[in-house]
Amino acid sequence: MSSDLKMFGKRVRTLRKAKNMTQEQLATAADSGAKYISELERGEANITITLINKLADGLGVATGELFNNDHEAEGKELRGKIYKMVDDADDEEIKLL
Repeated sequence: MSSDLKMFGKRVRTLRKAKNMTQEQLATAADSGAKYISELERGEANITITLINKLADGLGVATGELFNNDHEAEGKELRGKIYKMVDDADDEEIKLL
């Protein structure tokens, strides 16, 4: 499947877990099936505009929030800063970690 579907599925999973919902609960809220939600979260299923709207409603977020992956760029930037700090640290600083 495409990387776009995988990214979308990962975002759905992130939002679902943030709401403490199971796949079954989201499936019920979105009038879908738990197996389909599982496939969707793994990026293995295509999605319709209708279901995108139902997922957003079920998750209690705006539809656009399903496509907001800014947090991933921020996470990569933060990891880069951490790696640089570790690389620049001397032995004593490493021991403190």
